[in-house]
Amino acid sequence: MTCFAQIRTLPPAHILRVTTRGAEAPHRYWDFEPGLALRFRTFGEYAEAFRERFAEAVRRRVRSAYPVAVSVSGGLDSSSLFCQAEAARRAGSTSCPAVLGFSYTGSEGSTSDERMYLDEIERAYGVPIQRIAAAPLLGLMEGAELQARHGEAPLLDSLWQITHALQQAAANRGARRFVTGHWGDQMLHGTAYLVDLIGRFAWRTARRHLKAFDQWFEPDEARNLRRQVGFDLMRHHVPMAFLPLLKWIRRRVSHLDAGRRWLAPQFRARALRGANRPALVGRHLRSAHARALYLEARMKYSVQCMEWNDKIAALHGLDYAVPFLDRDLIQFLMAVPGEIQAAGGVPRALVREGLAGILPEAIRRRRWKADYSEPVNLGAARDLAAARALFADMPRSVAWGYVDRSRVAAELEALAPRLAAPDCVASWELTDLIGLESWLRVFFNQRTTGVGA
Repeated sequence: MTCFAQIRTLPPAHILRVTTRGAEAPHRYWDFEPGLALRFRTFGEYAEAFRERFAEAVRRRVRSAYPVAVSVSGGLDSSSLFCQAEAARRAGSTSCPAVLGFSYTGSEGSTSDERMYLDEIERAYGVPIQRIAAAPLLGLMEGAELQARHGEAPLLDSLWQITHALQQAAANRGARRFVTGHWGDQMLHGTAYLVDLIGRFAWRTARRHLKAFDQWFEPDEARNLRRQVGFDLMRHHVPMAFLPLLKWIRRRVSHLDAGRRWLAPQFRARALRGANRPALVGRHLRSAHARALYLEARMKYSVQCMEWNDKIAALHGLDYAVPFLDRDLIQFLMAVPGEIQAAGGVPRALVREGLAGILPEAIRRRRWKADYSEPVNLGAARDLAAARALFADMPRSVAWGYVDRSRVAAELEALAPRLAAPDCVASWELTDLIGLESWLRVFFNQRTTGVGA
């Protein structure tokens, strides 16, 4: 699937044969093993097995004749990658001349300030991590058409100038590969395993894990996680015939359709035509936990994000690498009981225990996660006037029927208060709007006919 009519991509793990007689239908040549189950006697054995597979996932991606750059924030996921990569380099278990750390830093004392954890890594390994201040690099408009041109999709990075600065800095220091902790949340911190616990009548264990949310997360996030467990239960147990109704109810209750009011009614209706269709990816897996991981690795949006990141890294002369998407690591996480990842209700317990001695203790025992909503919102507010000017006349998105002209003007005029919210939903909506307009400006003109976007 692409954003261009009559142009398709080959799905991951598929092969397409083209002969003199034409192209055959694509067919899958590899997939995860649905029936694989791994069981050990103790949590320590699970942690040791994770450590081995994680080390291999990192080793595969830092093998290079050139320095390897690692984007490290100080969070558990990215810190795990950097520390494991540097430990492997020193042990000689991977061929890499240098592991270079790069980080963007939030304002001191803000919810995105993680410098104390970067300090811990530098002290533990005696290596400097290059830091780039985020504050001067906020905004949505700068580089929008550049992203659309190279990403070939109406997708924008709401922190683009920071991403660009990090990757350019990595390239300037001779790196050819850029390693990130993307997909760490999706692979290591889900709630679907609670469905399996409840299905096995392990209700006391499930209750302890649900209660532990309050000890590890802010009240709003803990509440959202419990709500997600409820939806997971219904999705797993409700008959397939009733899932469209369930999705319709969820959209209404969660007000998922309330945003992006600037979309033209006909386009909105067309876009939502399949919104209630149940996801069939991973339905062959019996475990809700395994199905959730499989879906994260296989769904079209994830694949499109992987491709976008690949293209943006290539723009900077870099190869984009994600250890958390290592297929053997994902297979291992699918095969072990889901509750092992959060043993005792501790988020990422498997990582914390498995990387003991590699991660600095302050990071291994860290309980809070940085929130980058504030810099995203500040950047959106900074560029709001420029966004209004972009849509003041006859933007491409209006000419092509994707955006309603009167609605977009009114919504942009009233958007400022929403950009001061504790979340960044409004900023993401504005990012998507600018992304759509930028993509149309790059690939289409006002008089284009015969080619559908």
